[in-house]
Amino acid sequence: MQQPVPGLQLAARLHHQCVQMLQAFPTSCAEDERLLACATPSDMRTRAALRYRMERKSLLLSCQALLS
Repeated sequence: MQQPVPGLQLAARLHHQCVQMLQAFPTSCAEDERLLACATPSDMRTRAALRYRMERKSLLLSCQALLS
């Protein structure tokens, strides 16, 4: 029986972790964009939180694509 390649196993686990982390967010990327567009300029804390969440999702999506 052939042993699985350790690097491929790691990539599969990392891909799965990215999927799980993305699913844990309460909103989609499109919803975040709409929320950011509707946020008032004076609501800096909300805007910063949305930007952070969008960047984190973007990074996870990029990692997921690289690992596919």
